This record gives sequence, C-alpha cells and structure tokens, in this order.
Amino acid sequence: MSKKTVSLFLALCFMALSFAASASDFSSMTDEELYNTINQARAELLVRQHSDEEIICQADGIIIYFNDVTVEKGRGDSWSMTINYTAVNTGDRRRGLMFEKLSINGWEFTSVNGADLEPGHKAKKKISVSSIDTKAEIKSVDEIQDMEFFGYTYDPETHGRITDDIHTRLIRR
Repeated sequence: MSKKTVSLFLALCFMALSFAASASDFSSMTDEELYNTINQARAELLVRQHSDEEIICQADGIIIYFNDVTVEKGRGDSWSMTINYTAVNTGDRRRGLMFEKLSINGWEFTSVNGADLEPGHKAKKKISVSSIDTKAEIKSVDEIQDMEFFGYTYDPETHGRITDDIHTRLIRR
C-alpha cells in the first residue's frame, strides 16, 4: 500500500472520528462549516504526505519543505543550482509566499520566487541561482557550506505583507 493511500485512509478515519465524536453529520452543517472541515482534513493530509521531508520554515499557515538541490556545471568554474521546495498552505485563507533573497556562504543572490496558495493546497517550486549572478568567490558547488533564505508572506488580494519573518538557514554537514 502506498504512502499516499495510507495517508488518505488516515485522513478519512480522522474525519470520521471527528464527526462521530461531535455527533455531527454533513447534512446538519452549514456550507461554511462543511468547507472548513474539509479544508482542515485536507491540510492534515498534506502535512502527513510530507512528513519525511525536512521543513525549511513555517509562517502564517504556510509550511515550506526542502525537496532537493540539483547542480549543473557550466563552462570553466561557472555553475548553476536549483533548490526545489514544496509550499503547503495549512491555513484557512489564501496566502502568498515570496522569497526575496538567498545567501550562499554569505554572498547574496537576488532570488525573487513565490507562490499563491489556496487553503489546503500545495505547490512545487524552485529557486534558481548561478555563479554568474554575483561576483561571489565560490568556485564550485562543493564549497557551499550554508544557504540562508529571506522572505515574507502576503495577502494575494491586497498584496500587503503579513509576515516579514521568513528567515532560515541550511548548513551542510
């Protein structure tokens, strides 16, 4: 049985137990109550599906999971790197996520990247940087010891910032 099948089964059991415990049924719920219940179950399922992955950070109902890094060698000492991540909105409102900067070994790269997520939804995203983007004295990917991400969450309708506190650091061991 696949991990997704088990997760789906567990989420459905969770919903069934929740309804049984509260003696509620779908027909007695308002549309809003039913929508909220479904979104809570979907958010729980999304978190369980990513439980094996490393959490980069959490902010305002958005959880960001690190997937992997791919590297391509260029000419001479040049290189490019793609950092793959998954963003999950576990909240009850549509939210946006924006990464503004990325720092590698203390050298800053402009890295505008983001996602708009509906409640209970997820998106696979990537941040791409290259040795050409900066005058960084990084000659190869093997020299990368740490990466820092800087960003914020925002309201996609007003584009107003909600949190400015997305800051996390990954260190090579």
